[in-house]
Amino acid sequence: MTARIAPMDPPYAEEVKAALEKWMPPGSPMEPLRLFRTLERNHALADRLRGVGALFLGRHALTPPRLRELLILRTCARAGAEYEWGVHVTAFAAAVGLDDAAVRATAARSPGEARLDEGDDAMALRLADELHDDATVSPALWALLSARFGDEQLLEMIGVVGFYHLVSFTIQAAGVEREPWAARFPEARRSADATHRGSCLCGSIEYEVTGELGEFGYCHCTSCRKASGSAHAANAPIDRAAFRVVRGATCVREFESSPGKFRSFCARCGSPLYAYLAATKDVLRLRLGSLDTPFAGRAQAHTFVSDKAPWDAVEGDLPQFPGWAPKSVLEQRGSHQP
Repeated sequence: MTARIAPMDPPYAEEVKAALEKWMPPGSPMEPLRLFRTLERNHALADRLRGVGALFLGRHALTPPRLRELLILRTCARAGAEYEWGVHVTAFAAAVGLDDAAVRATAARSPGEARLDEGDDAMALRLADELHDDATVSPALWALLSARFGDEQLLEMIGVVGFYHLVSFTIQAAGVEREPWAARFPEARRSADATHRGSCLCGSIEYEVTGELGEFGYCHCTSCRKASGSAHAANAPIDRAAFRVVRGATCVREFESSPGKFRSFCARCGSPLYAYLAATKDVLRLRLGSLDTPFAGRAQAHTFVSDKAPWDAVEGDLPQFPGWAPKSVLEQRGSHQP
């Protein structure tokens, strides 16, 4: 995720330094968190949010720390705020007695997957899920909660969920980048969220693709060679609706390489990402070299070998075609294939 609102960087003005010190534990050697440095772009808002956060996390809080952290982790996970989820896992999970199984449960994608033993832990996850999904609490869950907690505690627990929705929305919308030391969502969660993940060379852009990639081959045409800077390009069709930039959307640039043909790349490092035709803009041609996750697909053919570089010895058993491959061999959705 690339910052849309950049966090404040040192050297800080004295008033900013004093404000940031209030966010951090006394004497902390760490740089103030990126979230705090982002919020301080609006000091009046940051000052009030810090007070609310201190109420929920401080020694006068009414919610037991373990339940508080379950509420926070589940709320952040449901909102997709890996930043805050990871900060709280690293800073608080072990201290409040949450083991790996409990932490993994908070990161489940759907309520049905978020399972903990019945009791306060399970009620905390249900409360966060119901408030996230319905903005209210079902009569059945309320009966369980009110039999266990008083009105003051219930109001605080609801407030914790609401406050960390606000925090999550701010993180996601402002593009607050992860702290390098903070925990990541479990691999199962990240893998379930995206069938495939990829990035550019400099890491400014990260993307996800849900669903399977289409057939691909090695294209040796002059345009693909120049666009890739290599002997050929390996491009697979995907539905645009299945593609999502999760970091660095402002770094994506497009170049119309020929009438109606657009090539997308990173503005910082130049890495090619995908191409598309205006006539079939709902289909993208993904550059497979940008993938970070394993891909078990196999090339089906070499195409446009009549344009290949003179130093490129095309070898192997794949069929070779001077131009387009027949669709019976390789169907290239989103291309000019006749």
